[in-house]
Amino acid sequence: MARGQTTIAMSPAQLEQLIRRIVREEVSRLLRSSKPSVLDDWSHEGPEDPEGDAELLQEALEVIGQREQNPGTSAGLFESRVVG
Repeated sequence: MARGQTTIAMSPAQLEQLIRRIVREEVSRLLRSSKPSVLDDWSHEGPEDPEGDAELLQEALEVIGQREQNPGTSAGLFESRVVG
């Protein structure tokens, strides 16, 4: 035996269990690292829509203006669309 080497005796079942654990850990590590971040993947946003963006901005500004005029009301977005 070469100097600095250690021999470990194990049964075939123990070796199989060790290999399975290592493969499971490596596959888990690879899956975790390849999971895309929402911040890196904007494909769910769809195509550019400047008109739609402007419409959303206008609606948001209207809601802000209404809340500034009536600070006591705290209707949610859904409620303000249903009522207004």
